[in-house]
Parts: sequence; C-alpha cells; structure tokens
Amino acid sequence: MAAGTGHYAAGVTFAGQVHSTSACHDHELVHLVAAEMGDPGRFFSEGLAVALGDEPRGRRRVAKKALSGGQPLTRWVAGFDGQDPDAAYAVAGTFVRHLIDTHGMEKVRALFRASRSEADVPRAFAATFGQGLEDALATWRADL
Repeated sequence: MAAGTGHYAAGVTFAGQVHSTSACHDHELVHLVAAEMGDPGRFFSEGLAVALGDEPRGRRRVAKKALSGGQPLTRWVAGFDGQDPDAAYAVAGTFVRHLIDTHGMEKVRALFRASRSEADVPRAFAATFGQGLEDALATWRADL
C-alpha cells in the first residue's frame, strides 16, 4: 500500500477511489460516501469511519485510557493527526458513535453537510446538536 499510495496503511481513500489490501474495506467505504456529504475535518471523518466501518475491539477502553491524562478534549478534534493513532481513532470513533447513539445518524449527516472545512465545525456543531462541541465532548467523556 505504501509503495502505491505513499501512505503506510491497510487502506486509503482519495480522489473518489478506495485503495485497500482487503477485498472489502468498510472503513474506507465509509470515507468514500462521507466525502460526498461534507468535510468536518479528520476527527469527525475518521470517527465516522471507525464508528460505522470497524469492529469495536476495545475502543472505549482505549479512549478512556487516552483521556485519563486530562488534556483538553478539543485537542483531540483540532490536533487529530498529532496524536497517537490508536488513541486518536479510538477517541474519534467512540465520540462519533456516541453522537449516533444519542442524536441519530441524521444529525451526524447534518453536521457533515453543514461543514465544508474543520473551521466550520464549532458553528455547525452547535447549530446541529443544540450545544457546543466542548459541552458535548464533556458529556461523552463523563459517560465513558
């Protein structure tokens, strides 16, 4: 995969195409569909792909451990790529799964539709979910 795409991964989606080492890569297929809706940034894009396309495999435990350091929760959203990948994917995936379970998939779709860049997320999140992102993150963290 790295030789063909320049990315060390089991799969990547770009330019409307899924490239994978698997015959079917649900995570990457979620990216393919979600990209048509909007772009709320890597945290939400990867979170949706993890929530819908990956097996749970102890994600809640990994997310809880990652958050035990007391770092600001918005750091995970704004700095997704700067975090340990296992922790970042677990945090994003469990948060987006929480949004789906508590607010429904239509609200998550509305967030994607309202976001054309990561900069749109705070406004779009508040308009979609009726609360600020920081408040939603704090509620989710308490539920872990």
